[in-house]
Amino acid sequence: MGIQRIHINPKIPSSGIERRGLDVNEYCKKDVKFEKWLKGEQNPTLSQAEKFAKSNYVPIGYLFFQEPLAETISIPFFRSAKKKMVNLNVMDTVKMLGERQN
Repeated sequence: MGIQRIHINPKIPSSGIERRGLDVNEYCKKDVKFEKWLKGEQNPTLSQAEKFAKSNYVPIGYLFFQEPLAETISIPFFRSAKKKMVNLNVMDTVKMLGERQN
């Protein structure tokens, strides 16, 4: 039995990297396999996908979506020079406090 590879939409891992506030091109330089995933040259194995998800704070199920989720934060975020980048710790804290408040 050969290696089982899974198909993932290249937009999903890219959005996971951007979600962390990292540059996708810089990440590709560090991880050659990741670059192959984005180009569609090679699909990851399940263990590679799990390792990627864990190291980038993305649920493994998120990698199987067809389109990236649009995450929003319910309050203005003024701590970053880049409008798009939101600190994951701040986002988690705001969501947790919102759930507690409800």
